[in-house]
Amino acid sequence: RLLEHTDAEHADYPLLRQAEKEIHELALKISTVEKESNEHEVKQQQLRQLEVLTHGLAHNDLVAPARTLLRHDLVTTSSSPWIRKDRCLFLFNDILLITSVSRRGARDIKGTISSSPSNLNAVLEMCRHKLWMYLTLSDVDICKAKEESLKKMMKEYND
Repeated sequence: RLLEHTDAEHADYPLLRQAEKEIHELALKISTVEKESNEHEVKQQQLRQLEVLTHGLAHNDLVAPARTLLRHDLVTTSSSPWIRKDRCLFLFNDILLITSVSRRGARDIKGTISSSPSNLNAVLEMCRHKLWMYLTLSDVDICKAKEESLKKMMKEYND
């Protein structure tokens, strides 16, 4: 407002203009930091919710300042033609969480659930989760395997 009432020819006008620019830049930085802080809090709240709704996870097993949920998906494994088990995979930036899933009412939820982290609430509300496996990504090796080798590994793991 002071700038509006100052004549452009006044000696303080350029200084007021510079002060206005710096205040505007500072306000933008504050707004950005506030937005990032709110986003971080929402992500931490999602981790707390997942932690509470997954049987077998203790308080603060998932919540960590640097941990971010990257993706989640519902998969079905089969050890034989008659036995199918639903699992939910939660991929974080540092861990892989695998839960066994029992559905709450809905028969086929696989097609209705998006794998984006923002749709986590739908996954948690439609299914009951029980901790099946918790792996740090540093412990995971990814390799290409032939189908026979994969079946043998799955059989050994299930036994």
